[in-house]
Amino acid sequence: MGRKKQKAQSRQEVWIFYSARSDSGLLSLYREGIDYLKEAGIENHVIDVNERPDLAEKYNVMATPLLLIKRNNVARRYVGIVDGLRQFLKRDLYGRIVLGMLDFKEGRAFVKELEFVPMKREKIEEVLNKKLKSIGIHNFSLVEFNVKEKYAKVRLRSELPEEYGKSKKPVCFEIANFLGGIFMEFFGEGVAFKETQCMAQGRDYCEFEIQKAGIYS
Repeated sequence: MGRKKQKAQSRQEVWIFYSARSDSGLLSLYREGIDYLKEAGIENHVIDVNERPDLAEKYNVMATPLLLIKRNNVARRYVGIVDGLRQFLKRDLYGRIVLGMLDFKEGRAFVKELEFVPMKREKIEEVLNKKLKSIGIHNFSLVEFNVKEKYAKVRLRSELPEEYGKSKKPVCFEIANFLGGIFMEFFGEGVAFKETQCMAQGRDYCEFEIQKAGIYS
């Protein structure tokens, strides 16, 4: 019997173009994503266009920062590293873990930047509704909020499910992690969080539960 032909593995390359003059803090800002590429064994190149103008010209880099993802000689370009890395990392479990860590951190930083918010459901809902619109989250509703029990239930509408399309399971893990970071600051201790229903499932809104750590495994 002849050997079965093995399916060729897709080859992936990631090229990150930046300018050390104008994007001086970029590499430290996206260190987690770059480290993930290295640990996952994905070929990656970080190029300072000032040092390698030849490569910038070869890949037609007109603005920085720019992310170029090549898969089997088909390239996709993203002006701005964040969106490109997010799209790339979402495809892999470990990448999603990296994103989750970043979103949780962003949630904590987000609420720290707000003016002092009294621990009242109506006031928190009012302030967050206003602030979250800038990142594509609308109709934020704090359905339940119990500081003593460290429990909250949130409903909202987001542009994120449209990017994923239809799904049998909730898909807004970034928002779940982001909310986890926010409510960790409100509750003053570690929290667990999950999305219980999602617009990607055909629901009218996405729903999340946040509880003190140890409740959800």
